[in-house]
Amino acid sequence: MNIVQLHERVRFWIDAVASTRYQSQDIDNALNIAIDNKVLETYDQNRPMNRSDAFQRTQRVRDILGSIVSKAIHGNPSGFALSSNTITIASTTDFQYLVSLGIKIGSTVYECLPLTYDRKNILYKNPFRAPRMTPTVKMYYNELAGNIIITHAYTSSLTDFELYYIRIPATVNYGIEYTSTMHFTNGNIVIAVEETVHNGTTYKIGEKITITSGQEHITSGLVVYSYTECDLRSSIHEEISRRAAINLLMSTGQFDKVKILIEEITAS
Repeated sequence: MNIVQLHERVRFWIDAVASTRYQSQDIDNALNIAIDNKVLETYDQNRPMNRSDAFQRTQRVRDILGSIVSKAIHGNPSGFALSSNTITIASTTDFQYLVSLGIKIGSTVYECLPLTYDRKNILYKNPFRAPRMTPTVKMYYNELAGNIIITHAYTSSLTDFELYYIRIPATVNYGIEYTSTMHFTNGNIVIAVEETVHNGTTYKIGEKITITSGQEHITSGLVVYSYTECDLRSSIHEEISRRAAINLLMSTGQFDKVKILIEEITAS
């Protein structure tokens, strides 16, 4: 769903006679809260509505977060750097959750395992757990205030890594509504908020319109521009809209409708 379709879907789930009329920014806030909660719950298996789902447990759940999984190596993208045994992740990056980490030595990438702090100081007392390069490589990492500390037995300095992470999802925004008085630029993509005519073609609510040269305005109707879409895969947009509806309904004390929507999500 695009941003207009998501808003329409949220309104569908909250609509009733004499119901509260929410502003676009209210729906944006509810959608962003829903997206953040969905990502968190899917990543760490803390899902009160669908507790059996967790990242990489099933193909369906891998697909949910697949669109926001990114890869980083030393210097690419900028903000990810390796110095000695420390990977530094700048606060300006889109890093959110670590999925996996490998250390590259030569042309080979070696798995790097997570290490708890209570085991770090006793690690070398157990020969089966101690860091080593032979016969099989064992490396560990700890996360600390924007840094990842590598514990290893390699005698030279580490020079590269391969890190997969879940990035911060885009903050959705409805954008600004415009009528036929707005002059767009060739190639702009707008979304119809109501039945809209452009260049002789009629578009229904939610359809995207590409502005063409010589026709830099719509003939009639209403469109939205300067929007930001949800970058989670479309397969999860329906649940996101229901979660957003729950957030809005809870803010106005409509708990009977909240209960129904939670039951709908739990059953799906």
